Amino acid sequence: MFEKKAPQLRRNLTILTVIVFMLTSVCTGLGAFDQPQWIPVTMGLSAAVGAVMAYTQVSTRMQIWGARASAIRPATNLTPDTMLFR
Repeated sequence: MFEKKAPQLRRNLTILTVIVFMLTSVCTGLGAFDQPQWIPVTMGLSAAVGAVMAYTQVSTRMQIWGARASAIRPATNLTPDTMLFR
């Protein structure tokens, strides 16, 4: 369960971060190509995506699920060869 949830959250965080990055890049391009009327629209969309990221706490949840997955993984893979004390 933990192994499936952490990569899914990581993917969601990556997608949302890339969307914010792309929107701010488009905003910069709009400013460079003299299209100031569209800058508030792209900044609003970027802020909306950022608000979704903050509301869903994707980054925090990813860290928690990742920590749970890594805490459980060593306990399930114990063999005499991997144990610290023999």
